[in-house]
Amino acid sequence: MADILVTIIWGLALCVIVRRQPRLAATTLRTAGRWAVGGALLWSAAWGTRWGLPSGLTAWQDALWSLAAVVALCPGIAVLGARRPGIRVWSWFVLWPLVAVLSWPALAALWSSPQSPVVRVPLPLLIGFAVVLVMGMGNYLPTRYGLCAVLAAVAECLVVAPVSETAPPVDVPPESLRLWGTAALALAVLWGERQSRRLTFASFPWDRVWFDFRDAFGIVWARRVCDQLNQRAEVEQWPWRLTDDGFRPFPAVPSDVPLPPADPRIEHALRWHLRRFVDPEWIDRRLGEFPPAQ
Repeated sequence: MADILVTIIWGLALCVIVRRQPRLAATTLRTAGRWAVGGALLWSAAWGTRWGLPSGLTAWQDALWSLAAVVALCPGIAVLGARRPGIRVWSWFVLWPLVAVLSWPALAALWSSPQSPVVRVPLPLLIGFAVVLVMGMGNYLPTRYGLCAVLAAVAECLVVAPVSETAPPVDVPPESLRLWGTAALALAVLWGERQSRRLTFASFPWDRVWFDFRDAFGIVWARRVCDQLNQRAEVEQWPWRLTDDGFRPFPAVPSDVPLPPADPRIEHALRWHLRRFVDPEWIDRRLGEFPPAQ
């Protein structure tokens, strides 16, 4: 019964991942979206092994799950390179070498013994896996997708544990760990879809653009853009600064003095700094759909 329920939930999550791709068309997150589709399909193939494999291929389960876990890391790392023009080579010089290194135990096992591969991930690769996991998933912890990042990280750990050389012994079969891992990843995708449809409330339209950019690209790029924009504001002595809470007057003034949202420097500066991440229509759509503040 649990297998059927998780299969249904995972099927819904897979549909969400595929259907979400057109929404990324106006951003540099398209590369991350493609990796997400590839990882989801490979994860589906690994999950499908629970329903039976041809005789002689049952030993491929560990290899498939190991490969699926590695590829599932790539969308988060792709986001860290999602800036024009570097995004064009990020996959070739970072992501594909990353997959080759972390999936080496599975590939070596398949090469040496294709009929009965034995996959065991040594400690150095586990450390590398953990570092990559923290980099990719931690980028979204301070955003609206923080819970999604935690669930996805839990899913990765549950799937990798059965093939680890140094994992502590637990009295839980690998099939159960992979069941929970698939459920956690599916819930991460479904919760992320719900969060993406939630309206962003802000004091004025450009705050909404900033909040949506921070949530979409994570805290790493948001902090980089914020620092660059504020450096310019300091040099030119603008009366506002960009903060985690949006644009605020600077130096501090009483709260009953509003920041004029019509300042043309805000629009010019933010469009200039976001041009390497999103197309103008991505910004215009958020300005046109600006909801009232709450």
